Amino acid sequence: MKQIRQIMLFAICLLGVAVWAQQTPPAQGDNSQAPAGHGKMGHGQGMNADEHLQMLAQKLNLTDDQKAKIKPILEQHMQERQSIMKDQSLSQAEKHSKIQASMESAHTKIDPILTDDQKKQFAEMMKDMHSGAGKHGESAKTESSPK
Repeated sequence: MKQIRQIMLFAICLLGVAVWAQQTPPAQGDNSQAPAGHGKMGHGQGMNADEHLQMLAQKLNLTDDQKAKIKPILEQHMQERQSIMKDQSLSQAEKHSKIQASMESAHTKIDPILTDDQKKQFAEMMKDMHSGAGKHGESAKTESSPK
């Protein structure tokens, strides 16, 4: 009787692990949603090129022509970012630097596609993103410093 209880307990534990494994999101796969080197504070964090384009289209009121021109730029940036993140030979600082360079390159290519008003909005979005990222990092430092 005791052996049956142990087998049942083991089976229940195994079932619990299987259920947990099904609910846990997969680790960084090779999809285009691989995170950037910015932790969770980042630039289009966890977004693929289509989601990023949709967000930009909504905030900047992009035309269909602008969307068509911007999409390949975003796709290229996402591919570069993904390959940088997978490169085990790079340190975190090197990854961050390379991703930052790729992001700036993408912004430089996107800027001429935008109208003057959209350029202002885009610049403001980037400024807010970077200042928000800095504030996040500073608050984390403040919270972790001894009192």
